[in-house]
Amino acid sequence: MNGIVACETLYPELPRLLPEAEVVYVPQWYHEFPIHTPESERAHELLQEGINTLEEQGVDHVTVIYHDPEALEGLQTEMVPLHVYRGRDCIEMYLDGKPTGPGEERKEDGTYYLTRGWIDVAVDSYKVYNAYAGRFDELVARFDEAEQSVSGMRVSWPESEKVQQAAARSESMRTDPAALLRTVMDSYRHVVLIDTDQLTPFHHEYAEWVREFFAEVIPEEGVRDVSLTVAEGTLDHLEAVLSDPETISTVLTLDPGTPVPQEPGFRTGPQHP
Repeated sequence: MNGIVACETLYPELPRLLPEAEVVYVPQWYHEFPIHTPESERAHELLQEGINTLEEQGVDHVTVIYHDPEALEGLQTEMVPLHVYRGRDCIEMYLDGKPTGPGEERKEDGTYYLTRGWIDVAVDSYKVYNAYAGRFDELVARFDEAEQSVSGMRVSWPESEKVQQAAARSESMRTDPAALLRTVMDSYRHVVLIDTDQLTPFHHEYAEWVREFFAEVIPEEGVRDVSLTVAEGTLDHLEAVLSDPETISTVLTLDPGTPVPQEPGFRTGPQHP
């Protein structure tokens, strides 16, 4: 039996590729948060807890997919082989073009990427802005409505402590919430919604909200042109990582009791500034 510990943004695809696998999800926001540094120690704790849980359930091996080198360092199994993926992030996993960006990325400059998983469970700049702007409850209500109508939809981003803190600070905000995000978000001119045959009308609507956010809210000088396109995603790479990890050069396979060694990290997320 396969055991997987993965970033929660992969939740729409993993059951389709390995329906019999036991999966433990770790929240995205510990490795990627728009205006805070990653919480690698907390992510490491949750990843190791997931590994331990899967071993207790009797899996034959464990595969870890979580894009934070510091969080991966030191992970280990006790009884079964451990496969640790140290390649593409949870956006680039679905892209099939040739690497063109820094760190051999497949993401385009000035482009903000979305997937269904990222929309449903991740903390992104649009959600953070709405929390600081006092519209947290309104946005959560829209997600609750979508969750009731979309079978199998997970919505966990409102559980993020930092988003909740942002919402709590909204009443005392003295500055424009957009100013908190402008420095890191001002370069985006394109939004790409990646389609892996899991999108619903709500996800297309959300992508349009994000486009409007970059076009109308983030610019300090006034409204600018920001495009929105839907791009076909591929599951080939993710499937290979799961089903045949020995063939993937960026998968590290370790014997039981052997901790994951340190690796210089190159952090990426849904954006490519």
